[in-house]
Amino acid sequence: KRDRVANVVRLVFSLHGESPDTIVLVGPIGAPGDAWLPFQVPALVEDGYRVLTFNPRGVPPSQVPDPPYSIVQMAADAAALIDALDIGPVTMIGYSMGALVAQELGLARPDLLRGVALLGTLGRKDVMRRALFDASLDSLRTGHRCPPKLGAVTRALQLFAPTRLDDDRWAQAYLSLTRALSDSDANTRTGLLAQQEATTAYDDRLDALRGMTVRTLVVAFELDLLVPAKLTREVAEVIPGARYVEVAGCGHGGPWECPELVNPVLLEFLGELSRS
Repeated sequence: KRDRVANVVRLVFSLHGESPDTIVLVGPIGAPGDAWLPFQVPALVEDGYRVLTFNPRGVPPSQVPDPPYSIVQMAADAAALIDALDIGPVTMIGYSMGALVAQELGLARPDLLRGVALLGTLGRKDVMRRALFDASLDSLRTGHRCPPKLGAVTRALQLFAPTRLDDDRWAQAYLSLTRALSDSDANTRTGLLAQQEATTAYDDRLDALRGMTVRTLVVAFELDLLVPAKLTREVAEVIPGARYVEVAGCGHGGPWECPELVNPVLLEFLGELSRS
């Protein structure tokens, strides 16, 4: 791992593979760059790409500046990192919060991008998603500490498809893994709160996204409860020329829940960009 100051914040990053054709991966709230290592990085490197993963601001050991953060600010961080490493133009794959960052980077700095893939994204929130994001933010602001087992179960119910939850072997492995995870570190809690504030504030961007000029793939997940496919489809409908794919049988955790379905969609899009 290395680090670089980008947009006045120190970001920890890793580069995987040797190709000049670089893919940048940006994930959900609180997710480190290493979260992509089990499923997406090997597939991308094997297909001939160099992959940049990094911890966004607020995810240690990257810097955790004091709030507030914004999605536009995190897009500027990504742009500054790409500029500092002199690796552009790149293709960015953003997932959940990372998809919001990717689409804002596409609007602000299209010169840095060959294309963007937006997984589990949105341009506005409906009533239930607004309530959900507000409730998550309220919980972090009040310092409410959910018991670890309840937190693990609640996240699973939000992120994964019923068929996955019904698989006892998978569920046991998931619960065993999450026992080792903790958000007790003060820096981690500060970063989670700041990223949740930024994501909760992100809304009413569909009109702006009509101005996207970067080639775009939009991927929804059929059984997504956090960001339902109807909201992701709206983004594809307003971005000129965007390609829309809905992955069957997956929840919001699609890239990590169903990589055998998601990775081929990403690789096909990347192949099209490389041939064009």
